Formats: sequence, C-alpha cells, structure tokens
Amino acid sequence: MKASSEEQTPWSLATEELFQKYGSSEKGLTSQEAQARLQKFGLNEVVKKEKRHGLEIFFSQFKNSLVLVLIFAALISFFLGEKTEAGVILGIVFLNALLGFIQEYKAEKVLRELKKYLTLNCKVLRDGQIVSLDSKLIVPGDIVYLIIGDLIPADIRLLHLEEMTTDEAALTGESVPVEKTSAKISTSHFLPQDLVNMAFMGTAVSAGDGYGLVVNTGKNTFFGKTASLLKQPIPESDFQKNLRLFSNFLLKVILAMTLFIFFANSFLGKGVLVLFYLLWPWPSVLLQKLCRSF
Repeated sequence: MKASSEEQTPWSLATEELFQKYGSSEKGLTSQEAQARLQKFGLNEVVKKEKRHGLEIFFSQFKNSLVLVLIFAALISFFLGEKTEAGVILGIVFLNALLGFIQEYKAEKVLRELKKYLTLNCKVLRDGQIVSLDSKLIVPGDIVYLIIGDLIPADIRLLHLEEMTTDEAALTGESVPVEKTSAKISTSHFLPQDLVNMAFMGTAVSAGDGYGLVVNTGKNTFFGKTASLLKQPIPESDFQKNLRLFSNFLLKVILAMTLFIFFANSFLGKGVLVLFYLLWPWPSVLLQKLCRSF
C-alpha cells in the first residue's frame, strides 16, 4: 500500500486531521449536520434480507436437473418392482437435500444473530451535549462514548481511552480481549485485528472506557461487509458447475431417447401406448384393476 493511501485511512491520522477529514470537532456534530448526513449515508444498519422459511430452503434443494432425474428413476424402479433400488435412490436424494438444507439454514441463522447487535442505544455528543441516541441514527463524524459492557454501534476511531479492551470474537474470532490505543498507527494491512486504535461495530467493550469518532456506519463497516457477504448466494464451485451442466445434458439425453423410442414404436406400428406403459407403468396397473372390477 502506498504511503499517500495510508495517510487517508482513519487509523493513520492525527486527531486534528481526523476532525478535518470527517468535518467534525471536539464538540461533535449539530443536530442539523447530523440530519443532513443521515440523509446522505442512510440509517446505521446492516442491509436487510428477507427471511426464508425452513420449508422454502428445503424444497429449493430439489431445483436441480440431476435430482429430478434421480427421483424419476426411483419412481420407475418402484413401479417395476425394484423397491430396494428405489429406496436407495430416494435415500441418497433425501440425504443430499438434508445436508444442503442444514448449511443454508445455518447461514440464515447466523445473519439473524448478527442483526441483533444493531438494536441498541448509545451515548453521542450532539450540540455539545451527551445524549442517548438510537444507534441507527449515528452518522460519520459523530463522537460516541463507550464504557465497559457496551456494544460498539459503528466503526470508531478511538480518540481517548482508559485501559480499554474489546471483545472482537464476533468479528475476527479472536478469543482474547484486544488492548486498544488512541495513538495513530501506520500499517498497510486493513485487517481488523491489526487496527488497534479502532473499535468495530458488532464487538463489545470488555474493560475500560473512552470515546472516539465514527468513521463508518451500516454496510460500510467491517461488520456490515461481513453480513453482506452472508447475504449473497454462495457462488458455484467448479465441481457444482460441471455437475449442473452434466445433469442438464443427462436430462436432454433422456428426453431425446424417449422421443426417439416413442416415434420408433409409432413407425413400427406397435402403438404409442407401448412406450406410455413402459415409462408410466402405474396408470396401466390402475387401468387393469379398474377393468377387473367390471
């Protein structure tokens, strides 16, 4: 990372430079300034995602050509008397759907848990006075006060602190509290665990107290970017892509063979119902039972 880029990062700026960059001061923002910035940056919250119900997630596992082919094969096997083979095939299909459901359901649950961290009030310096404010109304340039036990509502560049440590396990997985500093640092890394003069949304104050300047809110925070990644669908791996292409090809081959046999039987004069009974034996069985009842 070039030095000129590092100078613009909030962790590498001195206090006065920080106030100048974010258009703030030691007295914080006025209500009018905060309202204007709220219109510009939006509410301090993670991007919402519509909740998917468990049944919707489960049935989405069957939206695959190969899965449909396997189910069709299982039905054919069952009505041809091969019940063991049919049971094995359906068991494999169900197990695959169950594993996919568990993975997607856990991802949905993690995202809902992350959102819980954003429902809180915090102490903010507005109009020269400390007020209690809904964290959703915080904007870049606000000065926020933190004490032990507080959930940190945004990405904050720390300006003053007294033996503050934060629990960043929710963001970085670090199990040991991180000791913070208010001094500027110079680093080419943008990993949260390297930025010891920053307090991050979704983490908590485990000891001490202090205050700092809000530099990022909502989806622009490290926490918000993590939640956005969870919101996005998982991209296909090369194996999944090739499997999808193969299953589509297999389905096309089966349909082509079915049409070929269908027209071949018609041309040879064997009747179109021969193929119908071959592919769909259960209607013929039902028809025979109905005939015997008369």
